[in-house]
Amino acid sequence: MRAPSTAVPGRPWYREPLVWLLWVPPLAAVAGGVTMLVLALQTPEAAVFDRTERLALAVVHADAQARHAAALGLAGELQLDRQSGQVQVQLSRGSGPFGIDDAPGTLTLRFIHPTQPQRDRTLALQATARTDVYTGTLAPAPTGAWQVRLHGHQAGAEWQLAGTLAETAARTPLRAGAG
Repeated sequence: MRAPSTAVPGRPWYREPLVWLLWVPPLAAVAGGVTMLVLALQTPEAAVFDRTERLALAVVHADAQARHAAALGLAGELQLDRQSGQVQVQLSRGSGPFGIDDAPGTLTLRFIHPTQPQRDRTLALQATARTDVYTGTLAPAPTGAWQVRLHGHQAGAEWQLAGTLAETAARTPLRAGAG
């Protein structure tokens, strides 16, 4: 006959440290992956966009436009009433205003958001009785900081003036090659 066994029964699996050392890293990786997936689905698009080739072409084109504006001696000042959205641009050539024969009838003003291209805005500005002043209304008025680009045609070519409108600013200078 056999003698009764005095062996101690084994511990349950969840009390073994080796089991936890094997299971914790994969469980942590799954939890981290699920967290990243939830964050990616709930967070808006990133502020960095892969537009390198398009941007390089735009920079070359804008540089030629800025050089043309500099050759014409163009400068300007943008004024924005953030309450009403009224925009006024006053152009100057060298040290004086435009002459009546020089002034284009319409200018294009672009408000470019620094990180979100879908918020960019374009406005056509009309000449006023003063040939060096152009006005338009942008509704709703842009809030925050913006890059601004003013485009026009003169002397058979397109020119561009640029500037940066700070978050609380009501006016900014526009220069060739600035911004």
